[in-house]
Amino acid sequence: MKIRFFPVIISFLTGSALGWAFSILENYLVGKLGSSVTLLFPVVSGGLLCFSLYMCYAYATTKKEVEDNLKFQDVLLKTISRTAPVGIGLIRDKTFIHVNDYFCNMLGYTQEELIGHPTSIIYPTEEEFKFGLEIRKDQMEKTGTGSIETVIQCKNGTLKDVIVNSTPLDREDWQKGISFTLLDISKRKHAENELKKSYAELEKRKDAYKEAHRIEQLANIERSNFQDNMCHEIRTPLNGILGMLQVLQLNLTDTNDLECLGYTMSSCKRLANLLNEIIEYSRLQDGRVCVLHDPFDLMDVFKDTRLLFEISSRQKKLEFQIKDSNKLPPLLIGDYRKLNQILNNLVGNAVKFTNSGSVSIEAWPVPNACSSGKCRILFSVSDTGIGIADEKIEYIFKPYSQADGSSTRSYEGAGLGLTIAKRLLDTLGGEIFIESELGVGTTVYFCLEFKVPSPEIDY
Repeated sequence: MKIRFFPVIISFLTGSALGWAFSILENYLVGKLGSSVTLLFPVVSGGLLCFSLYMCYAYATTKKEVEDNLKFQDVLLKTISRTAPVGIGLIRDKTFIHVNDYFCNMLGYTQEELIGHPTSIIYPTEEEFKFGLEIRKDQMEKTGTGSIETVIQCKNGTLKDVIVNSTPLDREDWQKGISFTLLDISKRKHAENELKKSYAELEKRKDAYKEAHRIEQLANIERSNFQDNMCHEIRTPLNGILGMLQVLQLNLTDTNDLECLGYTMSSCKRLANLLNEIIEYSRLQDGRVCVLHDPFDLMDVFKDTRLLFEISSRQKKLEFQIKDSNKLPPLLIGDYRKLNQILNNLVGNAVKFTNSGSVSIEAWPVPNACSSGKCRILFSVSDTGIGIADEKIEYIFKPYSQADGSSTRSYEGAGLGLTIAKRLLDTLGGEIFIESELGVGTTVYFCLEFKVPSPEIDY
């Protein structure tokens, strides 16, 4: 009960004033005035009387407030216990004193079947009960609250994964009871178990994938080695046949025989070129290449390419052009052999797919890309051939593919030229792209960076 100091003083003074006033009035009416002691008695009596009345009022008011507060707390606790999505209860002497409806529904019991019964009935084994009890007791002694993840048994015998949190009503006297909450985590545990199974399965598949990848690599190496060996084995007798045909060509004089011999030699050369392309592609695929850094004259590389295709261009009456830029450095440092191979593959395709018109090679430095001893050069190989349809361009860099993939195509070849050029450019850190119009012609652009030798060095 709260006693406010100021109202107590006021009530006492008010009572004293009233007592003194009544005393004065009484003495006046009687006609005599009593002593000071006689006046003091009614003053004190009046103050004590008003003080007592106020204390009674304060007690009654406080009692009502306490009762209202207790009723509110009781309603609040019952509402929380009834509507909370967790099991709530009270235990005393290892016996259920109170449980809410959620707890009963979770386990399939009624309140009558749980209240007054030992808490061990919801545990599947005595060991589980003792283990959980000891852990929570130890935790509550240290921190005041105990929490454990355990398993409880429903009325129908099924098991549920739960988290139990316990708190004593009075840490000094546990006999007053222990409150607890019970949270059902069965779905979460099921999801965790499924996740663990999925992770374990993923690890197995990962290991299986690694093993399959290793076997695939070994198979690729074996295939590549077999492919190289077979190509070399075929190329050796083929070179012998080609050599004997060249000797035979020197001794023949009949025109018809020489013409037949020319066709035979052409077929042998085509087969030899095909074998060389397969060997080169196999080496690039396995990464068996090294990049050289040698000084060279770019015009010498262009002249070697023109010399290689001069006869075939002349036979088709094609104009072969080399367009040189005056702004190119006279000497470069790089892998001219691979550059020559790239140009040979691109020019070979241009000549093969061009029946009339011209084939040209051009090179010029990329603006603002030649400094600090380096120069980036853009090359182009153009033709006036059959061209490539837009939907076919994305496929022509794939191995063993051509824009015309039919079995009756008019142009022979394995379809490795552009693939080899693309792999070589990737090795050298270059880029390649194509512009083409069907029936008009094709231009292949590629870009490479070279070092520029210092003038003081004598090569």
